[in-house]
Amino acid sequence: MLEELLFNASELFSLARWRRREQSVGIKESVAAEMLAGAERALLAAEFALAACCSATASFRNFFLWLQHYMRRHATQCWRGALV
Repeated sequence: MLEELLFNASELFSLARWRRREQSVGIKESVAAEMLAGAERALLAAEFALAACCSATASFRNFFLWLQHYMRRHATQCWRGALV
């Protein structure tokens, strides 16, 4: 969705750069440039948040795998202690 926004913003920016069509379209180049920069910032922020989320998910996965391994090892030691 953000990629589509960025694409449409760049299309509007291109339309605004055409001086002969600027009056009929009613888009100022400076406003279109600001909109394009805002769309780029939004896309970069979303990609950064997605990367942070993936990193956090991987960290949580590693933690819970370690915890599961420890619990299994502890349960095995307790079971062996009960048999002795």
